[in-house]
Amino acid sequence: MPLIRKDNVRSARMKTTSGNKYRWIHLLTLGLAKLVLQRQWQTRLRRMDLRKILSPTAFALCLCALAAPGLSVSQQSEPLKPFEAKYIVGNNLLTAAQATVALTGTGDTWIYSLSIAPTGLFKLSGKGRIEEISTLNFADSQFQSLSYNHRQLGDEKRDVSASFDWENNQFTYQYRGEEHVEEFSEPVHDRLSITLTVRERLRSGFEELTFQVFDRGRIKSVVFKNEGTETLDTKLGKLDAYKIRSHNGGGTRKRVTTTWYAPTLDFLPVKIEQHKEGKLIARLSISTLTQ
Repeated sequence: MPLIRKDNVRSARMKTTSGNKYRWIHLLTLGLAKLVLQRQWQTRLRRMDLRKILSPTAFALCLCALAAPGLSVSQQSEPLKPFEAKYIVGNNLLTAAQATVALTGTGDTWIYSLSIAPTGLFKLSGKGRIEEISTLNFADSQFQSLSYNHRQLGDEKRDVSASFDWENNQFTYQYRGEEHVEEFSEPVHDRLSITLTVRERLRSGFEELTFQVFDRGRIKSVVFKNEGTETLDTKLGKLDAYKIRSHNGGGTRKRVTTTWYAPTLDFLPVKIEQHKEGKLIARLSISTLTQ
């Protein structure tokens, strides 16, 4: 039996210790990288304002009769139909959340809701879950907001609630612990349900619209421009869709939201992107639809 020299044993132990040390350094580096990435995306989730992506803010002032080329649109009002659509939320690198949009109701009263739930690493923060609900009156192809509520788990300072009094042309809202009452002379919608208004206008077609919308304590004017049609590859197959780009009127247009509405799916949004200063902040892509 060959003799084992002590210096060989010592050298083997040093190699093993060194290997373990570098292995643990590698694992620690990966862990720190994941933590930094998670923190960065938690910040992005707060900043990218997913609610605004799903609900491009505003309400109609003018309507052009021309439809965008490439798709035929109905000239008659369609009856409102309930639905539930789920979207994957993320960007070119990661999936951050799942969004669920639902419309329920009968007759003139409807409820439109949005729920955003973080997925993967973003669940660990315990924050980022968003719930929004609009109660609406729908008659003669027109929506009127009756009430609006927004809640964000772990960030109560963003909570907003509002009620609309159409007889007296005013609304009451609570934001940052204070109650306010404001009057309006032009139709105003909440920022969640404006997507439904744009959807209804697309049935007869338009080139450009300007809307007024209540958004976090103030009324904003937002411009919607019809940029024609595109064919998209989605989880529901290839879909032809209207491309509608929106931005705040009179502003610097640093933040631009683009929404694709598919006529074959009753003009539901199938893809939404938000860019800030030319960079993609977030993308929502439809994954399932129940009608």
